[in-house]
Amino acid sequence: SSAASVTSIGVLATAVVAIADAARPALRTRKAVTCYAFDPAVQVGATKPFGFFDPMGFAKNCTEQEFNKLRGAEIKHGR
Repeated sequence: SSAASVTSIGVLATAVVAIADAARPALRTRKAVTCYAFDPAVQVGATKPFGFFDPMGFAKNCTEQEFNKLRGAEIKHGR
């Protein structure tokens, strides 16, 4: 009787550990962070039907900080 009780406690403990291990990967998973690339075509000044005007391609592969620097120079020099 005592051996059966110890065995059932062992089986119960094993089941609890198995359930906890099954739930653990779900707790550890990280959410994916979506990172959007900077798109100068959606900035202020891009109007329909012309869209974003950059004939020399200066803003083609620039970051947001570089774009803001170019935009500031454009405003400063009256273009």
